[in-house]
Amino acid sequence: MKFLYAILSSIFFSFLMFYFVFDMELGESYINLFDATFVVGIFYFFIGLLTLSNAGQVFRSTGYVLKNMFWPSKIKYRTYYEYLENNPRTREKTTGLATMMVGFIYVLLNVILASQIF
Repeated sequence: MKFLYAILSSIFFSFLMFYFVFDMELGESYINLFDATFVVGIFYFFIGLLTLSNAGQVFRSTGYVLKNMFWPSKIKYRTYYEYLENNPRTREKTTGLATMMVGFIYVLLNVILASQIF
């Protein structure tokens, strides 16, 4: 289901980029369509890679430090380890694989098609 959602949303964003950036002009040999899908594919790949690698945990530690600096009266935990142990949002989950795969497929298809046409 996540894969289908990633494909449908990527098609939607490709269409938006094709419409607003390229004014729905295909150009010679569909180059504008390839450019729009390539850019969306690059964005999807890197967003998927970031979420797959759990890079969001960096922001969790930043939030803990900022809370301790600016609201010291609300400190519930003495250490960051205690904060992670008692915080319900720290569940491990795997997300981003479908987004990364859709981005990779878009980039791969665009490279193959561009090498065949140009």
